[in-house]
Amino acid sequence: MSKMVKIMKNKLMIAAMVAVMVFGTAMVPVHAAAVETNYYGGGATYTYYIRKSGSSAELGYMRITRTKSAIKNTFTASNPCDKVTLWIRESSTASSVDDSIDDLVQGNTFSVSKNGRNYTAAYGKGRVEY
Repeated sequence: MSKMVKIMKNKLMIAAMVAVMVFGTAMVPVHAAAVETNYYGGGATYTYYIRKSGSSAELGYMRITRTKSAIKNTFTASNPCDKVTLWIRESSTASSVDDSIDDLVQGNTFSVSKNGRNYTAAYGKGRVEY
């Protein structure tokens, strides 16, 4: 009798693990509809490539630049994007300027900038919906 109980417990455990695996993978999206970066940058010019979630397909690249009088975050689309939102700020504690555009086509660019100071650094962030 104890052997039969052990077999039943094993079968129930296997069934439970299969159910968790099936339902667990059904709950996780295979591809996200948007990708959001962290803030990147510093005292020089930086270029960051933004790719689709879970893929090596490139959505475009974000370029963060700085001059003494302006800081700028520019996104160039390598593929069509439903919506692009960019942020720019001069330090990790400063307030940011942000803007967004809908339906950015392949090859087009979109920028957000902050003008009027003696900037020593630039930090940018992006969110791309596809």
